[in-house]
Amino acid sequence: MEGESGQFHLSSRGYADLVRAEANVPFIYDDLRTGPLRPLTTYEEANGKPTMGIGVVIDGEAARQKYAKYLGKRIPPDELEQINRLKLSEFEGYLNKQLAGARFSQAMFDALFSLMWNAGPNRACVLKATEAVRRGDYQTAQQAIAEGPVTSNHRVLDALVRRRAEEAARFAEEGLDKFRDAAAALPELAKQAALDFNKSPIPYIIGVVLIAGTTFFFTRKVLQ
Repeated sequence: MEGESGQFHLSSRGYADLVRAEANVPFIYDDLRTGPLRPLTTYEEANGKPTMGIGVVIDGEAARQKYAKYLGKRIPPDELEQINRLKLSEFEGYLNKQLAGARFSQAMFDALFSLMWNAGPNRACVLKATEAVRRGDYQTAQQAIAEGPVTSNHRVLDALVRRRAEEAARFAEEGLDKFRDAAAALPELAKQAALDFNKSPIPYIIGVVLIAGTTFFFTRKVLQ
């Protein structure tokens, strides 16, 4: 499936992948928790942001009042689904707006949505990827996804390394199959660049350059 932006929605497969990656927590929890996941009984307990479902942040006084009834309780499945879908719709609007006028596939939309949901609508990697799609440079868009964030609190997380690789591969499924082999080489390079960042910004910059150069090399080789 391919078409212009404006009315695209996350596919059922994309939603299932998002639930698998994010989990679907049926209560309000602290996103900066340490130790086992547990329900918050008050918002003041949270060191970070009160969160629920597939990473839906409760931000602002109005939202806190709206969802206060769930503090210390399990959220019924149908209500949790509504909460998730409302936030998903909001992010679909963000992404469709950023892709306005572009042509892209459902797989591309799903991959970009996963990255945006995890990294944030205004993250540099998201803006770079969507801008590349708008100008028809799908190789650069896929590279931006593959080189997206893989660290949390300055630590490289294997789950994020895998997620970026999966998103990059998903992006290519309906039209960029030739780039799949190139994308497969990116996770280890991205992980090394992130590790270098922990030591010094200079090696990190070098790592980013190496990733970009290697991606270009692989892409050229695959297309030949």
